[in-house]
Amino acid sequence: MGSVWSVKPETERLELEWTDDVGDVHPFWLEVKKRLNVGEDRKMTTAGFKSMSTAADVDSDGKRAADKRTAEINVDWQAQSFARSEIYITDWSLTDDKSVKLRVCREVIETFHPELFKVIEDGITRHVEAMVAAKKARAGAGRPSAMSA
Repeated sequence: MGSVWSVKPETERLELEWTDDVGDVHPFWLEVKKRLNVGEDRKMTTAGFKSMSTAADVDSDGKRAADKRTAEINVDWQAQSFARSEIYITDWSLTDDKSVKLRVCREVIETFHPELFKVIEDGITRHVEAMVAAKKARAGAGRPSAMSA
């Protein structure tokens, strides 16, 4: 389904490397989506959202303040973090000890060394920042604004 109204499913390859606990360097690549469609964006944004509640604030004297309310949002930050990687990554070069490519899924991602996952998260962050910067640059070089006589 391609049209001016939908996001084209384009990817970009990120060349990364991770240094393990003994100092060995492991180069690898990730294929990541250039941009998310609205469904993916909403899924990522709400992935860790668990609940929201409100309650009346309590004044300094311990009485409930009828005109003040506090919102409490319960977020599963672990789910939020893994959702971002799952949604952006479409493929990778990561393999097991028998050179079989690992599946791109949360269950596999959760088994990674924390430092490896940080390299992946940082790579995705740099990619997203570059896409935002490119969009801003295109917007700045857009058409001249219409003027009325």
